[in-house]
Amino acid sequence: MAVGGAAAVANGVAMPFLAFLIGELVDAFGAADRARVVHAVSKVSVRFAYVAIATGIAGFLQVSCWMVTGERQAARIRGLYLEAILRQDISFFDLETSTGEVTERMSSDTVLIQDAIGEKVVSFTGERRAIDKYNEFLKTSYRSAVHQGAAMGLGIGSLLLIIFCSYGLAVWYGAKLIIEKGYTGGYIINVLMAIMSGAMALGQSSPCLNAFASGQIAAYKMFATIHRKPEIDASDRSGLVLENFVGDVEFKDVHFSYPARPEQLIFSGFSISIPSGMTMALVGESGSGKSTVISLVERFYDPQSGQVLLDGVNIKLLNLSSIRHKIGLVSQEPMLFTTTIRENIEYGKKGASEEEIRRAIVLANAAKFIDKLPNGLDTMVGEHGTQLSGGQKQRIAIARAILKDPRILLLDEATSALDAESEHVVQDALNNIMVNRTTIIVAHRLSTVRNADTISVLHRGQLVEQARLKNMFAKQDHMLS
Repeated sequence: MAVGGAAAVANGVAMPFLAFLIGELVDAFGAADRARVVHAVSKVSVRFAYVAIATGIAGFLQVSCWMVTGERQAARIRGLYLEAILRQDISFFDLETSTGEVTERMSSDTVLIQDAIGEKVVSFTGERRAIDKYNEFLKTSYRSAVHQGAAMGLGIGSLLLIIFCSYGLAVWYGAKLIIEKGYTGGYIINVLMAIMSGAMALGQSSPCLNAFASGQIAAYKMFATIHRKPEIDASDRSGLVLENFVGDVEFKDVHFSYPARPEQLIFSGFSISIPSGMTMALVGESGSGKSTVISLVERFYDPQSGQVLLDGVNIKLLNLSSIRHKIGLVSQEPMLFTTTIRENIEYGKKGASEEEIRRAIVLANAAKFIDKLPNGLDTMVGEHGTQLSGGQKQRIAIARAILKDPRILLLDEATSALDAESEHVVQDALNNIMVNRTTIIVAHRLSTVRNADTISVLHRGQLVEQARLKNMFAKQDHMLS
């Protein structure tokens, strides 16, 4: 940065020095002796060459150093921003930002009309509605552009008026000095060139000021996130670490509402106990709080009152990172990263051996289809796993959970989005992973909960019944939405 700044100063000095050389050149041309003219012009030409070499070196250093500095700062800020985003609690994404906003701040390459031509619009035959809505935004944008154009035109016109008026005033005053004071033409040209170069530099500063303003606004937004202290910090190293974690889960008089909907109470005095090694299915109508149980066990949120206990210890007192390493989650829509099958599975355990990965894909009933792929485990899954079917993605997610070897397994409607054939294969894989673990199943289908030790029925945030599966058939209307 220091080298770039010094080079920028040297480059800036070049223009006034150039005006000085042109003034000398004009005086040289006015000499009466031809030999003297040639000698004077030769000296000025050599000085021009020196200036050319100096500005060439300074220009290279200025641009290259400032570009390197800018990229370094951008990379540093992106890194800090990503760390801050990954450290935030889930309520931050519910209330203060969105995936699109995060992506836009991380990179300026935004796709402006993605929503207008995306799959969701087409699948709902909403093209006409999307076009009409887009046209409304275009009209608003057009009116804004007209006003902005008028303001910019007025500003540029006023600037040019001032510049050329100053040129005319300088020429008039220079002529007056030549007549009254006896100044040489070269001296006056020197002054005129200095005024013109200064005016040009002033005019060129406007885009720079806009860039500074835009950068300041962007940096303010990013640093606001970077400096934000989340209530639930996944990177916080404090808290108790349970060395012999067995997986007991208990909710005691929990009151909870989501930060985005604080007026809508999900739990009001909710209590439930899930002993270590038990498989418990949570059933009930939509909105009864089934998935909220999973969110609170993962500590995505904290209850407003009451306690969530793991092995009898309040989850707020535990080291969050160590707890999440002992909890496995398989959700309805598995999250796969745009990389290979192997790397997606390895997210379950850093540095896993080939034997461990192989065992995981066998238990997840994924080995057969992976072995048929040309590149096997090194096959790219595509963006969000688009190269794989729903059942294949789910089995990779299960393999990842198996590799993690969690004490608590959370299954959030893991088969609800699959067809009958895929559901059967995935359910077999889930049965393999559920052995000897505390398992919480959120489900709408009876086939998903047949192997549960206990079924708990939730209704409007309350535990209304708890029993074995065979005792629930008579009350199936309460269980399934």
